[in-house]
Amino acid sequence: MMKRIQRWTMFGAMTGLVGASAVACDAVTERLPFVAPALSDGSALAEASLPPEGGPIVDAGARPIDASDVTVTCATTPCALELTAGERHFCARMSDGTARCWGDATRGAIGQTARDLDAGDASARDAATPDPDFALEPLLGISDAKEIRAGGWTTCVLDGAGKVLCWGVNDWGQLGLSAGPTRTDYDAHPTPTPVDLSGVAERLEVARFNGCAFVGGHVECWGGNQYRQLSRDTTVAVAGPAPTHLDASKVERVVFAETAGFALTSDARLLSWGAISAIAGRASSVSADPYPELATSLSGVTDFAVWTRWPASIVYGQACAVANGKFYCWGDNSQSTLCTGIPDTEPNPVELSIPDESIPSQVAASQFLTCIRSTNGKVHCCGEGNRGQMGTEPPDGSMRTKQDVLVHVPLDGVAAQVATSASTACILLTDGSVECWGSNAFGELGQGTKDDVSHPKPTKVKFR
Repeated sequence: MMKRIQRWTMFGAMTGLVGASAVACDAVTERLPFVAPALSDGSALAEASLPPEGGPIVDAGARPIDASDVTVTCATTPCALELTAGERHFCARMSDGTARCWGDATRGAIGQTARDLDAGDASARDAATPDPDFALEPLLGISDAKEIRAGGWTTCVLDGAGKVLCWGVNDWGQLGLSAGPTRTDYDAHPTPTPVDLSGVAERLEVARFNGCAFVGGHVECWGGNQYRQLSRDTTVAVAGPAPTHLDASKVERVVFAETAGFALTSDARLLSWGAISAIAGRASSVSADPYPELATSLSGVTDFAVWTRWPASIVYGQACAVANGKFYCWGDNSQSTLCTGIPDTEPNPVELSIPDESIPSQVAASQFLTCIRSTNGKVHCCGEGNRGQMGTEPPDGSMRTKQDVLVHVPLDGVAAQVATSASTACILLTDGSVECWGSNAFGELGQGTKDDVSHPKPTKVKFR
């Protein structure tokens, strides 16, 4: 066992970030850093592939990168400083330490506000007709949030004291209620509840079936483990918070698919474990494999996103990465979410072109959408466009609504972050405002209404 662990722990310090950024802030300004990786000295690869057994790691090839920070300067207070998305809901961390959530209220996924208590439950937020005075109110129980993460129908925050508080579903132990006997149920949990960690948390990650927190020198994870995605020796299907095979000093971020786990190492490589399929980016004699191993030949990885669906025996979902200022995707393309322009499944990372030569910085992936934010603040998306997800109205009478290459989404401002739920996209702008477009079937636009029509124009979310 020790030999296998040593194989992946020999990595150095990382400058990158992945997924939703979370940094220190004050009530007016927050800086979401994009830090460029070191430039390579080698030749570029047109397409990355799995490394040969025992062979060297290949650099993806570098391009000039605008490494300037993205500054969020609040036009009003409180404003949003961080955005995250679950399967059908969104949440924002605000400049005053509170949080706002909107969308699908299933099992408490969007928490509860004082108005919800008066109405009976959060589902009453979405009325049949628009209310011009509607604005999202602060969630009860959150007052000092430093990070916010969502996945599936679960949301968690890391507060200033190093506690992790979660709410939403708990059918796979996603709330981490007990490190001892695992506690699962099918109840709604709209009230933030502490995760039973062994110490003070420093960072937080959340996925549909799992959560992880960086505690001291190790990473503690909890939730579903049916494909050994908790990276522990236990074979139980569900487990409470406990240390994994990941070394917190060598890992920068952890990202979960439904059947596998991924980590960005501190020298900008990508590891995977769990169900070993094309999404995991590597071959293995064991599946499920709880031990993190090098996933792809990509180096200089600064951001990564993945979405998959059961079963693990087939490729269903996509993985995308930003590496050395270039954009790569691989996996299943049945929903056109690989942005390649062809319907083929891609077992290895494929470099993708971006309109107007924008340099990618951050990527978001969901069931029907893949979106990137570039260093110039532009957003490009591909995937299903039947609800206006591409920022344009679907053609009348058209049987084809999928967009299989990246297209520019027209915005009125500069994007600091993009997040995607199943069929909706939201952006955090540099003035601290949030805008959403696409489906509003579950109230994902944050307008206090639900409907079944397309919304191609980004709509501002109001906060109270």
